[in-house]
Amino acid sequence: RAAGLTVGALTLFLVGTNVQAGWLLVLAALLLGAVLAGALLPARMVRGLSIARDAPDRAFQGDAVRVDLAVTNRSRGLRASLFVRDPFVSDTEAFVSVVAPGERVHLVTERVAARRGVQGADAVVLRSDAPFGVAERRRRVDAAGVATILPRVEPLGDLDFVDLAPTAERAIHTWPRRGGGPEY
Repeated sequence: RAAGLTVGALTLFLVGTNVQAGWLLVLAALLLGAVLAGALLPARMVRGLSIARDAPDRAFQGDAVRVDLAVTNRSRGLRASLFVRDPFVSDTEAFVSVVAPGERVHLVTERVAARRGVQGADAVVLRSDAPFGVAERRRRVDAAGVATILPRVEPLGDLDFVDLAPTAERAIHTWPRRGGGPEY
């Protein structure tokens, strides 16, 4: 986009100077201004933000896990067009259109816990290409969290092939078993 806007500005500038049309020079200046603003403003959009993560400590594999992200604007300026990428439990990206100064925006996501084990993430990645999509800035924000994903629990129901013994007495068992009692 930046290259296209710059080529367009140079073309308008050349045409405007050849035909002595001031309005083409104004359009060329506007395009160059859009390139400069689009290259400088995204760095400002990702500064002054903090993120807090709220998630359960345990979940089961295959279950939906609710993860809340609270994005707080601690700066004096407006922050717009933010993409929040969080790798906690499963990689998720959310979009925040505007965060006013001092405002807190809550992002509630549901993620499927696909892998078992201890899973954690130390940071969240913020990115913005506001206002014109000419350049993009990324910034890592600390938001530590750890969750233990346990194996899925499957109910077995009745097992017809298991004969339940009415008593735990060894004398009534005619076949040898390991251990005492009727449990397999």
